[in-house]
Amino acid sequence: MSDLVIRKDGGAIEGVDPRSLSPEDLAGHFDRLTPMKAIREKCLDCACYSRTEVRKCVAIRCPLWPFRMRKNPWRKRKKCDEQQVRHRSAA
Repeated sequence: MSDLVIRKDGGAIEGVDPRSLSPEDLAGHFDRLTPMKAIREKCLDCACYSRTEVRKCVAIRCPLWPFRMRKNPWRKRKKCDEQQVRHRSAA
């Protein structure tokens, strides 16, 4: 059994609290992902790793549905002024 799963008295199993693990222990089991990328990975898992099926998803009651395209729909995009645009294009 994985060190991320523990067996309780009576035979029940449960996952350990990730807050009790060191960053090194977590890194040994998982890729380090941003929350948005982790949501996208879960959506891909749910849709049998088909990007098309994630895009077409109709599971609108799923709490991850609004985030499935790896964007937070409630986050406003920052607008760049002309100086920032010139700086980015020069880089």
